[in-house]
Amino acid sequence: MKNILILSIALAFFFGGFVSAKNQGDLPDAGLTPESPFYFLDKLGEALQEFFTLNPEGKAHLQITFAAERIAEIKVVLEAKGIEAKGLDIAQSRLQVHLAKAAAIVKKEKGKGKDVSTLAQELDEKLKAPKSLLLESFKEQKRELKEQEDQLKTQLKEAHLAGNVAQEEIVAAQLGQVKAQLELLELREEDIEDEIEAEEEKIEEEMEDEDEDSEDATEEKPESLTVTLSAQNNSGESGTATMKREGGKTKVKLDLAAAPSTPQPAHVHTGSCENLGGVKYPLTASVEGESETTLNVSFTQLLSELPLAINVHKSSEEVNVYVACGNIVDR
Repeated sequence: MKNILILSIALAFFFGGFVSAKNQGDLPDAGLTPESPFYFLDKLGEALQEFFTLNPEGKAHLQITFAAERIAEIKVVLEAKGIEAKGLDIAQSRLQVHLAKAAAIVKKEKGKGKDVSTLAQELDEKLKAPKSLLLESFKEQKRELKEQEDQLKTQLKEAHLAGNVAQEEIVAAQLGQVKAQLELLELREEDIEDEIEAEEEKIEEEMEDEDEDSEDATEEKPESLTVTLSAQNNSGESGTATMKREGGKTKVKLDLAAAPSTPQPAHVHTGSCENLGGVKYPLTASVEGESETTLNVSFTQLLSELPLAINVHKSSEEVNVYVACGNIVDR
C-alpha cells in the first residue's frame, strides 16, 4: 500500500510537471523550490520524464525545459528570500547540469553524422526568454537594494548631523549589509550568466560547424565574391564590397572612393538596386569610404536569400538619398 502511494505521488508530479511546462508561458511555474523539504519529489518527477523520453531530440528539449524551471526557481527564491538563500546554490548547480546535458546531446548526435543545426537553433531560441527574464529579475533586485542603500545613506547623514552616535552606528551596520548583498547579487548574476552563455556557446558552435560543413560540401559556392558599387544620384562615390565566408558567418568589407568623413549608413537590402526592398542586414556605417561588418549569417544562407543588394546612404540625416549601390550576384 505504501509503495502504491509513493508511486501515485511520483506519477502525479511527473504528469503535473509535464503539463505545467507545456502550458506555461516563457517561464514555467517554479513549483517546488530547493527551499522545500519536498523538493526531492521534483527531482523524481523529472527523472521519470527523462526516462520515458526516448529520442535524443526530445531529451535535449527536455533538458532546456528543466533549465527553464531551474531559472524559475532561482527567480522565486531570489525574490522571496534574497541573495543569501541556500536554495540558490542548488538551483544554480542543477541549471548548469541541464545545460551541459543538452549541449552534450547535440554534440553526440552531430558525432553520429546527423544534421543538428535545426535542433541547436531550437534549443538556443528556447533558452533566450527564460534567461532574459532571470536577468531582469536580478536587475529589479539590484534596483531595490540601490534604493535601500540611498535611503540608508540619507539616514546616516541625518544621524551624523544630529550627533546621534548610536543611531549612526546602527544605520552604518545596515548600510554595510546592503552593500554586501549588492556585491553578492552582482557576483551571482555574473556567475549564472557566464554559465548559461558558456553552454549556449557550445550549442551554437555545433550549429555554426554544421553551417560550415554544409558550405564545404557545396563546391559550387565561392569562398568570397565582390560586389561592384556604382555611384547613385551623381554622388561620385563608387567602389566595391567584398563578401567573404568566415566560419558560420559572413564578413562584408566596403571600399568606396570619393567618400566623405561623415558616417554613411549602409545595409544589405532585399531586391535589387533597380527595385530596392527593405533592410535585410545592417552594415557598419562607412567612414571615408571604409566599413567592415561580420554578419551573423552563413555565407551559404546569405546567397540562398538572393536577390539582395548593398546600398549606401548619404548620411543619417539624409537617409533617403542613395550614394552607391550594387547587386549581390552569386557567380
